Amino acid sequence: MIRAIISRHACLFFLLLLSATLFAARHPRSAPHEAQPAPSEPDRPRKEPSAVRGVEIVQQGGYPELRVDGKPFFIHSAAFFYYRIPRDLWAVSLDRHRELGINTIDLYIPWNWHEPREGELDFDGHSDPRRDLRALLRLISEKGFKLNARPGPVILNEWRHGGYPDWLLERPEYKMEVRDRLEGRYAPLSNLNARDAEAAAKGWLENDTHMRYTRKWLVAVAHELSEYSSQRTQRIKVPSGKRGDLKEKAISGPLLFVQLDDDMAIGRANYAGPAFWRYMSELRKMLEDGGLDVPAYINPTDMRVSAAGFGLERPIGAMGQWYL
Repeated sequence: MIRAIISRHACLFFLLLLSATLFAARHPRSAPHEAQPAPSEPDRPRKEPSAVRGVEIVQQGGYPELRVDGKPFFIHSAAFFYYRIPRDLWAVSLDRHRELGINTIDLYIPWNWHEPREGELDFDGHSDPRRDLRALLRLISEKGFKLNARPGPVILNEWRHGGYPDWLLERPEYKMEVRDRLEGRYAPLSNLNARDAEAAAKGWLENDTHMRYTRKWLVAVAHELSEYSSQRTQRIKVPSGKRGDLKEKAISGPLLFVQLDDDMAIGRANYAGPAFWRYMSELRKMLEDGGLDVPAYINPTDMRVSAAGFGLERPIGAMGQWYL
């Protein structure tokens, strides 16, 4: 069940600097300074800088370096398909990830899994224990992992409809043949994206139903993710002393980055033009409206796409498609 993507995230580490650097520019963090003791109090101890600083990009030897809470951090990530794993095996499965050297969990969040019927969202597992996203996010944080989230709306990943709810694809605006819908195939524009991302984006933008329901979904899931942002402080309980007593510790939230859709603008012959970047920017805004404040990126196969994304007023990062 472990889909290791360490090499892929080596590329993510480098290319997400586009997005993270801009994020740092929008939210500047002045270098922590130590309080100077007053002349009349020469023995006064200096103030320690806060350990919670979230994601930062700094220059080290002329190269950008990703840091989390002030320390260099290299992402070794693996996907965790929680909806395919029994709820009572989540903890032990995450422990196995840790034993393999994984420090970051890559989380695809399927729309149709958490909203099986229109308007009936389940993030606490009341309809199925494997829908308890809230418990999973707490578990990931408590176990000390970092997090990369992929809430869609498309997650592909050999999952029914690539994540789109069946009740939504029934609508005529999606132009989905009944047989394809019953077989769980991807929506037509999801398939078109692999050949012509610009045309697919125009189709999504012109579909008011799609944009309205996608906004509802992304705002809702962003609300669940926002408290785990690396820009926020969390307090967790960790073992202390030989007796195993627990003490509270302040850490930054585990969520480092969020992906927009999946496999966007893949292929060297594909074209990602103004409509494509407008659609990606709209998806990012929906997440931000839900309270999410971490850098966003896409995952094309051709890194020329990342150059185009950097040309935006607010760049969107890119990562590659390499697997181990």
